[in-house]
Amino acid sequence: MALLLIGMMAFAVRAAAEEGDWLNDEDDFAMVPLVNTEPVAKPRASRWRVSQFATQGDQLLRWRSEVQWEYERAVGDKHYVHLDAKTRRFHSSDLLAEQAGGAYQHHEVQSLWWQTSGEHCFAKLGRQGVYWGAVDNSFALDVLTPFDATEALLTSFTQVRSAQDTLLLRCYRPAWQLEVFANPKPTLDILTHQPDAHWQRLEDDLHAEWGARMQWSQEGRDIAVIWARLEDNQPTPVAQPGPIPFGLKVARYDLFGAS
Repeated sequence: MALLLIGMMAFAVRAAAEEGDWLNDEDDFAMVPLVNTEPVAKPRASRWRVSQFATQGDQLLRWRSEVQWEYERAVGDKHYVHLDAKTRRFHSSDLLAEQAGGAYQHHEVQSLWWQTSGEHCFAKLGRQGVYWGAVDNSFALDVLTPFDATEALLTSFTQVRSAQDTLLLRCYRPAWQLEVFANPKPTLDILTHQPDAHWQRLEDDLHAEWGARMQWSQEGRDIAVIWARLEDNQPTPVAQPGPIPFGLKVARYDLFGAS
């Protein structure tokens, strides 16, 4: 019977809201959960996390360390900036490290965006996730944001999705909500950190994505309609002429939905 061993260690250091007050009595050091941690609701905040993660079945599958830095700050009354960056160390016994030929490190910016708000709308520009199919913290129905297979599945929903450089506009009124997004350079699912020239060519050939979601709310019921022009997050094998009978192609399609 496969044995699952999970070890996690996390800590957070938060910067105080006022200039020069790096740590106060309440914010010195706090143990925080590695997953499902809410953003810090302060005008300016910085948070560090260090974690260890391991899973074992018949053999050790994952053994990695991670350092993550989150920073967010209000700029005036209507603007906000957010950064989430991390470095992961894949140890030599990790499955991905074995496939790569040895231990390695991977650096990434998970999210980096700027937001400005008005009376009934806000716009967000930068690296972010757009989730139209999230149900009970699951990604089963989401087709907008690519999947990152290099992440451990026990991490939070947003961590296993690969954020993209997107413009997002949301407007709210008592009876309706409107959301519009545009992504000039979509990406594919992340399966490995090792360079793959063919996979990169497929990504380079992707076209811009855009879409809109409209929701009307009444007492006791909500009605939503969506439309989007998308590229598939994974290529599909297709028959082709020549010595190699099959190749890979990314489908482009229109998404319509109502609920």
